[in-house]
Amino acid sequence: MSRVWGRIFKSAVYILGGIILLGILLIGVDTFQYHQAHRKAEQFCAQYLLGAPVDVTQVMHSAVQAGADPRQAHFMSDQKSAVYENQQSLDALKGPQTGKVIMVWKTLLSSRCVCSIEVTENQVARAHTRYLD
Repeated sequence: MSRVWGRIFKSAVYILGGIILLGILLIGVDTFQYHQAHRKAEQFCAQYLLGAPVDVTQVMHSAVQAGADPRQAHFMSDQKSAVYENQQSLDALKGPQTGKVIMVWKTLLSSRCVCSIEVTENQVARAHTRYLD
């Protein structure tokens, strides 16, 4: 009887050890992605200097090319809003715009890095990065 319990205990230790190693691996991968997402979001925001002319649709295209989540790249203002995936709403953004372009970089375990670019009459009013865990 003790031999059976010994095998059960040994198997439980192996299973628990495997679960712990898998958890450590997932946390390591997420940490790596977290730092990459921060770097990408900061680099993306840094290229938009105060007063620089911008086209909001081009900003969203560039963000998705730089790895932002296309479902979370969008423009918001008092009059309009547009999501990157909806080409019709993007077409409505032609001409001078005032509002905020928001792009999100995500990680495996859903941490997020956000680059927000505030635009006034197609000129950068403010560009900043924030982190949501």
